[in-house]
Amino acid sequence: MTFLRYNTSELVATCSFVLVVYVSYCGQLLLGSDYYPIMMNWNMSTDCCNWGGITCNSFTGDVICVDLSCDGCSMIDRRMGIYGYPIEIQALFFMELRCSLAMLKLDSEGKEFVERIMKRLHALSFHMRSYFWIDFQQLNDIYRYKTEKYSHTAVNKFNVIPDSIPDWVFDFMPTRGGYFIGNVSPARMDFRWFALGNCVAILSSLATPEQASAIMDLFEARWEELVGETPTKICYPEFERHEQRIVTGYDPKNTRWSYHNGGSWPVLLWLVTVAFIKTGLPRVARKAIELAESRLLKNGWPEYYTEKTEDTSESKPASIRHGQSPDI
Repeated sequence: MTFLRYNTSELVATCSFVLVVYVSYCGQLLLGSDYYPIMMNWNMSTDCCNWGGITCNSFTGDVICVDLSCDGCSMIDRRMGIYGYPIEIQALFFMELRCSLAMLKLDSEGKEFVERIMKRLHALSFHMRSYFWIDFQQLNDIYRYKTEKYSHTAVNKFNVIPDSIPDWVFDFMPTRGGYFIGNVSPARMDFRWFALGNCVAILSSLATPEQASAIMDLFEARWEELVGETPTKICYPEFERHEQRIVTGYDPKNTRWSYHNGGSWPVLLWLVTVAFIKTGLPRVARKAIELAESRLLKNGWPEYYTEKTEDTSESKPASIRHGQSPDI
């Protein structure tokens, strides 16, 4: 992006970056997997844009589509409209950079890396706090954006069309509260809420103290939508009907309020709890824990819950004893 304060390639973690790191760690175990046969032609000696299942922007070279499981790098591992620079990757990348600072020695070699990391952290935090953050005031500003304005002084730097703002956002956003939206790219913003990305943003201090408090205010104001009967919903809102069929490709798992389409995942409880404690709200953390305690053991420690819909009277557990234990 020419008119941004920082070059996008110098601050956010692209899908291609994460894919290369992922393949580097998993090696032949991943490449030879029968689970993702399309990855058999992935070769580290060639550009990832030439790999099977990978689609790149012909102008920027950024990965824009990975058809085997979204971007292959976030908690959501199926087609759910995740692309480009999702909040989960950026928050985790920010935390990774901060952790690396604590592990580096301040000798002649380490000092160089520290300086480079600090520069990246500064750029990334500015980008995320400026362009991914949304609250009541920012939502109104976006609604009044002028389009097709290209200059260093343009307010609408991503040329977002105000009419692209989904109707549910205006009802969802309280006068007090805010959150990091799912994604930002030219002429397109993903306004969905993602629990993992926002909680990690708080824990890693990607969110400022004011933003962290606003995220928790949103949690409290929209408890039913974001927490539900069993903490915590992975994202909000869900895809439904025609949109669900188009985006997920008729995925039988990602039906309304199920699995990664707004399902509730107890594994996210620790993140929510720590986020509430860090922002000075241990009473709300206790509320979430008590809610989970009342159901998890009784339901056999399920991996996730399918939340209630018009067709069901209550949320129901799924995948009993998969990926969790009473020790977590």
